Amino acid sequence: MKAFGDFVRYNKELGINEYDITVYASFFADNIQLHLEYDDKGNWVYDGLSYDEFAIRWDNDPDRFCNALQKMLADEELGKLQDEIEEEIGIKIDYFNFYPLCAFVDAIVRERYFVLLKPTAKDILSNLKEAKEITITNSDSSKVTFLNHQLIETAINAIKAKADEGKNYETERMVRIDEIANNVVMQSKFAFWIATFLREYFPNAKRRNNNLKMDEGYSQFPEIGIVPVTFVKYEDWHRKSMDWTKTSLVLHPFQKGETITIGELK
Repeated sequence: MKAFGDFVRYNKELGINEYDITVYASFFADNIQLHLEYDDKGNWVYDGLSYDEFAIRWDNDPDRFCNALQKMLADEELGKLQDEIEEEIGIKIDYFNFYPLCAFVDAIVRERYFVLLKPTAKDILSNLKEAKEITITNSDSSKVTFLNHQLIETAINAIKAKADEGKNYETERMVRIDEIANNVVMQSKFAFWIATFLREYFPNAKRRNNNLKMDEGYSQFPEIGIVPVTFVKYEDWHRKSMDWTKTSLVLHPFQKGETITIGELK
């Protein structure tokens, strides 16, 4: 497996040359990673986690890279693959840099969060057929169930009246992506960002057609702008088919006039 002199840096403090394994990851953070300036003091919020946060995790787990390095050096197939990529595509992949990049991208993908919203009156009505009872849960978790037909009808009519009003959504809970998405989804997000890096870092490489598409990660609201979290309506996250590899998780994006009341998230 080859190493390249392009990544050798002179350390003035130590007076020695060092092999810089942060070049790919730093490039990704500076040129590709999504980020948003959220105040006039120059503070930024990053998609997933910042490179500095990742570097702290990396430094706190020194055995991770050492173990990976031993496996890379012992794997003869990696050297062959490195040569094939260089010959067929024209890219000189440096695996000592590529591994930290992959670790960084994986951390970003896994730090993606979704805020699931409670059902609206319209959502409730769409799931009602012939209601026979209504259960109310008190603040102490005790429950009261009533079967009185007239009371049930009154409650349903109140819900119908609410459904005719403007749409106001309330937050239910926040979940991390790996709590709700399957491995195929996680891998597709990872593949998208790695492909984006290869395209940007190696602009002159031979290209192959691909259908990689960026999916939701940020929400955009009128007069507010971009928010680095995805709000998902009940009608989307509660649907029976949870195969998010075939369709977008957010089928019903927010429209003008719709509002979100952000309460205490579980």
